[in-house]
Amino acid sequence: ERLPSPSPDEGAVVFTTDVNEEALASLRKERPSAIETYPMNVLSDESVRSGVERAEPLDVVFNCAGYVHGGTVLDCTDEEWDFAFDLNVRSMFRTIRAVLPGMLERASSASAQGVEGVGCRGCCSIINMSSVASSVIGAPNRFVYGTTKAAVVGLTKSVAMDYVKMGVRCNAICPERATAPACTIASAPRVITSRRWRSLFRDSPWDGLPRRRRWLPW
Repeated sequence: ERLPSPSPDEGAVVFTTDVNEEALASLRKERPSAIETYPMNVLSDESVRSGVERAEPLDVVFNCAGYVHGGTVLDCTDEEWDFAFDLNVRSMFRTIRAVLPGMLERASSASAQGVEGVGCRGCCSIINMSSVASSVIGAPNRFVYGTTKAAVVGLTKSVAMDYVKMGVRCNAICPERATAPACTIASAPRVITSRRWRSLFRDSPWDGLPRRRRWLPW
């Protein structure tokens, strides 16, 4: 139900943030030696800035906060539209804007020292959670969600084009519906079935993430 975390044996220090402090406490108890946790609200510029300062220097950032709205364009209120874009898209803008200066500095320093892996491949990485329900394909009753996730793909490609040659990569992953506590509402009968998703991506090695990754810019 969770994405794998880097192992401390690999020398990684993993910071996990959330607005749900109880969930963070549970995760910390589950893996006390593998991660560090602290609360952060991605809807707040100040919270994001202070959270990034606490974790820096950063080599990898994974933006995964999100909201799934169920319904069509006729079911969407202005408030739901604004909230979805704030949480699904603007939160990534806030985070990327906060982490990029430090990442660019690290990439420049690594390049000057001749460290392997910089340049076009990049020594720092930003990963954004998108979805197949985006600009990839449409999904019924996912009007707001699909629109925001399409925006994430565009945001990702723009950041990638601007900074990949400076040593910072930016990619989006586009899985199908996943099994996770935050996605339980996505099991409503109106949602497109998993069988349908899998018929679209028969070669997927992991939860509908196509092997070719043709919408990942770098």
